Amino acid sequence: MGVWLVHSAVYGIYYANSLHWGLLNLLGFVIMFHLVIFVSFSFRSPIAGLLTAIAYSVVISSIVYIMKQVMQDSAKIWLRETVNVIYWILPKSSEFSSSYMLAEQGSPEGHVLKLIISSLLFIFTVFGLTIIIFEKKDY
Repeated sequence: MGVWLVHSAVYGIYYANSLHWGLLNLLGFVIMFHLVIFVSFSFRSPIAGLLTAIAYSVVISSIVYIMKQVMQDSAKIWLRETVNVIYWILPKSSEFSSSYMLAEQGSPEGHVLKLIISSLLFIFTVFGLTIIIFEKKDY
C-alpha cells in the first residue's frame, strides 16, 4: 500500500485497482502472521512458526493451488471434491502473493470474494485457537 501511495503521489495518478490488489497482498501477510503466531505459541518456538509459514507459503499453498487447477477436469469425482474442500479450507497465500497475476487471468464471478471469506474464517479460527493455547500454557 505504501508503494501505491508513493507512486500515486509522485505521478498524480491514483489507480483504485492497484489498491484493491494491494489490500489482498496485505491479507496474505495477515494469514501468514496468524499462522506464525499459532505455531510459535503451540510449540513455544518462534523458529518453528517461521519455518512453518515459509514452508506453507512456498510449498503447500502452491501445491494445493496447482492440484485444484489440475483436478478440475478429473473424472474421479471424489478426488476432485476432496481437493476442492482442502483448497477452500486452507488459506490462499500463493494466490494473494500473486494477486496482480490473478487480476490478469480473469477469475470467475465471486471467486475473489470466496477467497477473502475463506481466508478470514481461517484467520479467525487460528487466532481463536492461539488464544486458547495462550490461556492454557504458563508463560
